[in-house]
Amino acid sequence: MKSTGISINDVPDIVLKKWQEIADLLAELFSVPAALIMRTENDYMEVFVSSNSENNPYAPGDKEKWYGLYCETVIKTQKQLVIPDATKDPVWDHNPDLKLGMICYMGVPINYPDNTPFGTLCVLDTIERPFSEEFNNLLLRFKNVVELDISFLLTYNKKYYEYESLYKNIREGVFLTKPTGEILSANPEACRMLCMTEEEICQLGRGGVINPDDPNLPSLLAEREKNRMVRGELTFKRKDGLIFPVDFTSTVFDFAPGETRTVIYFRDTTERKQAEKELRQSEEKYRKLFDNSLVGVFSTTLSGEILYVNRALAELLEYDDINELSSKNISIIYKNISERERFIEILRRDRVIREAENTLLTANKREVNVSVSVVFNGTGFDGFVVDNTLRNNLLNELKRKNFELDHLNQTKDKFFSIISHDLRTPFNTILGFSEILSDEVNDLSKDEIRVYAVNILNSAKNTLELLDNLLLWSNSHSGDMVLKRETIKLKEIIGNIIALAEVTAGRKGVFIENMVDSELCVDADRNTLNTIIRNLISNAIKYSNSGGVVIIDTSVKGSEAVISVSDNGIGMDSNTLKALFSKRDVISRPGTLKEAGTGLGLVLCKEFVEMNGGSIWAESREDSGSKFFFTLPLCKVY
Repeated sequence: MKSTGISINDVPDIVLKKWQEIADLLAELFSVPAALIMRTENDYMEVFVSSNSENNPYAPGDKEKWYGLYCETVIKTQKQLVIPDATKDPVWDHNPDLKLGMICYMGVPINYPDNTPFGTLCVLDTIERPFSEEFNNLLLRFKNVVELDISFLLTYNKKYYEYESLYKNIREGVFLTKPTGEILSANPEACRMLCMTEEEICQLGRGGVINPDDPNLPSLLAEREKNRMVRGELTFKRKDGLIFPVDFTSTVFDFAPGETRTVIYFRDTTERKQAEKELRQSEEKYRKLFDNSLVGVFSTTLSGEILYVNRALAELLEYDDINELSSKNISIIYKNISERERFIEILRRDRVIREAENTLLTANKREVNVSVSVVFNGTGFDGFVVDNTLRNNLLNELKRKNFELDHLNQTKDKFFSIISHDLRTPFNTILGFSEILSDEVNDLSKDEIRVYAVNILNSAKNTLELLDNLLLWSNSHSGDMVLKRETIKLKEIIGNIIALAEVTAGRKGVFIENMVDSELCVDADRNTLNTIIRNLISNAIKYSNSGGVVIIDTSVKGSEAVISVSDNGIGMDSNTLKALFSKRDVISRPGTLKEAGTGLGLVLCKEFVEMNGGSIWAESREDSGSKFFFTLPLCKVY
């Protein structure tokens, strides 16, 4: 018969000692040479505990195969067996124990909690003797004690194996030590972390695996000695000498009377420390980004407690001290508190709001229109606030730039149209008349040749004027033109230009009068001023009839000189007057003798006058002439 119960391979010393005392006590009380606790396993009977009594022939570990043993019958029948004298009993007169002189036997079965056999509790004697009821009851009581111990040991062993499995498989290092620092055992995870075997760890002891130079070690040991438990951070040392950080817990517990042990749990925190470092760096990076952002940034709890605001938001809300704003509830900055409640409702549903317009109140109770983008993070709100004033200004500026770009593109197209037409026309004239002169010079009269030559000359002059204006316009728009301001006497510079213009004026029968104040001087660029006056006088001559008069006059208004160029020619209507200086609607009209115009002169005049710090305008009526005015800063000595 084999035992089907759970065997106990290792019985703690404290239990063995107790069972030994039971065996010795039974031998003494029954006055027998042998009291035994037997264990059965695989059809064998083994002496598990034997009394330390005189003439006891049994020793722990003795085994006998089943073949008619007293204990075999007890186990099989699961009943108490009493044999006063085996030699007088034909059933037992060949029992193997008779060889040892044991003719008297009383035994009871000992079972596991599931009633499978563990063994027996018995007493044996070399003489015949009856056993009283008192002895019988005493044996049964000790049987109950042993069975209770076995039940406890089974539970203990089950927990032990569970703890052993946990000990071996836990993802934390575990040491069992003495308070003096001697390491008794180390689990596999501890061995892995330290790159050592358990034997090597135990040989080194605490001083070999914990960094002895760790400044926290003395205070942590003192705290454990005082409180019997300590938690903290230390540094351990691997086999290769590498130092690494750990979180640990150490507890002192009573192992036996007057003897304590310590258990240490520890976890390698290298990766966590690195992650914490990277997190701190990331937080610092984004905090700096948010702190220096031009956009307002905030973070609040659900109730509105402000956790973070940056300088940009504080300045937008006109708080000199950022801490003053941080100490308040976010609801105070809303003009309408219902708006915040509406935002919260949307955020709980959608978790995000993008560029919602709102009106906030500054510290000075001023209203500011903003765009708010907010994210619900589960415990509160994170968001950005953009001042719409800035955005609106930028949008308006963008619209203005787009308008200017469109305007410049149209001007460019208009100029190219003028160039392609006005350059082609005079060149065609020059080519045409030149070709006639070349082919028919011998057949033409002097008067005819003179007419052709004059036409060629006039076309060349117009072409030159157009090219001059185009070059000046190009320079003014390319950024290459640099003004050199100087003190200029108007009478002198205007007189020089009149001298050049009188040839053209004389051919048309137009008179020019210079009525400029001889002492008047201005602060201007000489080259651009020449271009302004030359264009205005040239236009006045072009649109004057024979016998007409062009007058150049000056006056002073405040800190500016006012220069005027007037004629009594054909004048212009109101629509033409409005478009005179427009780049968009460049106007080119023929003169009174059909002189071609470039359409660029007045555009250049306006740009150059404004570059010199002045303004230009005109007055005119049809058939009553025109008068152009422009201003320039007076020189300082005037």
